[in-house]
Amino acid sequence: MYVFRRIPHDDVWGLMMRADNPLAAKETVQRADLLEEPLIVSEQAMKRHELDHYFGSAAEKIEVAGTYNLLYNTIFFIEAGIGSALCFKGMADAVGTSRGLVFRPLEPELRSAN
Repeated sequence: MYVFRRIPHDDVWGLMMRADNPLAAKETVQRADLLEEPLIVSEQAMKRHELDHYFGSAAEKIEVAGTYNLLYNTIFFIEAGIGSALCFKGMADAVGTSRGLVFRPLEPELRSAN
C-alpha cells in the first residue's frame, strides 16, 4: 500500500523561446500567436491530449516541430531556432533562463493540476 499526498500547486503553461523571438517582447502569448510558431511540445502532453481543449478547433493548425521528454534537451533545439517549447513555468525557470531563453505565460491562462 502506498500513501501519497497531492501538492496544492498548479503548473502554469507558457512558451519558452529565444530572446530574439518577436513573441519575447510580449508579456503573454496568445493562442493565435502559437499558430504562427513552430512548437516543441511535451510528448506526455501530446499523448494525454492536454492541449486539445486549449486550442479547440485550431488544434489541427498548430505546427509541432518536435516533441520532448526532458525539457533540458529541448534547449538546444530552441537555441538552434527549430521552434519554441510549450512547457511549465517552473521547468522553464529551472533550465532556460541561465541559457538566455525567456518564458512567457499563455493567455488565456492554462494550468495543469499536479
